[in-house]
Amino acid sequence: MSDQPAAVRLTAALPAAWRDAARLEAHAADLPAVARFVRDRLGYAMLTNLTAVDDLARGEIEVVYHVVSPAGGAPLAFRARTPRAAARLPSLVACWPGAELQEREAYDLFGVTFDGHPDLRRIYLWDDFVGHPMRRDFPRQGDKYIAGAGEE
Repeated sequence: MSDQPAAVRLTAALPAAWRDAARLEAHAADLPAVARFVRDRLGYAMLTNLTAVDDLARGEIEVVYHVVSPAGGAPLAFRARTPRAAARLPSLVACWPGAELQEREAYDLFGVTFDGHPDLRRIYLWDDFVGHPMRRDFPRQGDKYIAGAGEE
């Protein structure tokens, strides 16, 4: 293992993959290559968290991937952005099977479609629910409970 931090090794190995190397922000199309390098060359075998942030002002959704190495060392986070109007990123389930449910969550709550996902469907909300409630422009109901399908 190198003495260089993983982020330095990653940006040096894939210099064209970065939209913003200082933030480890990858171009969407390069996500699979970045993920494979992070897993295979840097030893980050476990995706611990995938989350999304709706940046309404920029018109983008940022998806953040948090990974760790079973061998120890500092955790690593990298990210990619996608336009809100057509939110799509490549699925990383082939690289980290644990991404399956987490990508479904980001799809359900933020509306991000993960191309190549083996079973992309809602995970929390019912099938005919309209919208994605974690988006900043989702209409709020105040403190009212929104009844689910089959509930009174």
